[in-house]
Amino acid sequence: MRILPAVKILARRESPYLPLLLPTLRDIDSARRELRWIAEHFHDRAADGLAVETNSQQKIKLKSSLYRKIWKACFLRGYKGVPLQYILGSQPFGDSLDIICRPGVLIPRWETEEWGVKIARGIRQYHPFFNAEENLSSQIIFNILDLCTGTGCIALLFAEQLKTNKNVLITGIDISQKAFTVARDNRKANDHVLGTNLSVLFKVGDIFTRDLSSMSNIDIIVSNPPYVSEENYYSWTHTERSVRNYEPRLALIGGVEFYKRIFEIATTTNAKAVVCEISDGQQYRDILDANCVDSSLWCSGSMYDEAGVVRTIVSWRRDAEDEWGWLQNLIS
Repeated sequence: MRILPAVKILARRESPYLPLLLPTLRDIDSARRELRWIAEHFHDRAADGLAVETNSQQKIKLKSSLYRKIWKACFLRGYKGVPLQYILGSQPFGDSLDIICRPGVLIPRWETEEWGVKIARGIRQYHPFFNAEENLSSQIIFNILDLCTGTGCIALLFAEQLKTNKNVLITGIDISQKAFTVARDNRKANDHVLGTNLSVLFKVGDIFTRDLSSMSNIDIIVSNPPYVSEENYYSWTHTERSVRNYEPRLALIGGVEFYKRIFEIATTTNAKAVVCEISDGQQYRDILDANCVDSSLWCSGSMYDEAGVVRTIVSWRRDAEDEWGWLQNLIS
């Protein structure tokens, strides 16, 4: 879409930074919004420095440095297409999480946050483990397995939403060493989300080759696996240029093979429920057509996101209806 001359003139009149953002963001409202976030980020940091500096010359240098940092951030965002989360270094997530974002690890999306909150709050409200009036044995643990964990955002989201005095163990696994490092750093940075009886662990591993059978009695498997087809990955109508240029291909390109493997792991770990992010309704049908889900063992359905797109496949074992039958209320 061509940027109208009037938009460029308006941007220049408002701020020297706004025109830098237009090549990527294209419209003035989007540019204003992201400029506000960028400015707030660097102003907050500069305020800390100004608060401790008393020398006027040092204050002038700090303000000059602030200008350069905002200008560089806007240039990288607008002319290079660098994702804003990589520039600012984090992404708010859930109620209070701040997820560290670094190049080489997939940036958390609002769609993932949305379904994660729905499932986690449903567990807290309806699952018998969290609603039993009697004190559970200290040896009983609610186990969550997060496959293809990336930044660890889903694991930490469940930790935030399920903070409780009962024992919860969340394990996140990813093939990427970079992702493991970021997830581990996010675990430390968001330590405030954990209750005294809640543990979040991250491990490096390839879900296609790693034997996970030792992780028995998993209550729920959650995952945002790679699900973008090769065709859609290289299509400008499906995948933004900044995603192709800056986010890891390893975390994006995949298909039904991931869902088939996830349900195999669900069988070997005796998981009671599985919730996975998907691209759309067609992929949901592809997963069912490929017999990834044994309908004799699992009840399944799809869940829409706020934009009206089929975003998750939700499944629970038929013999675990008492624990997980409430998921029926979330699916179409």
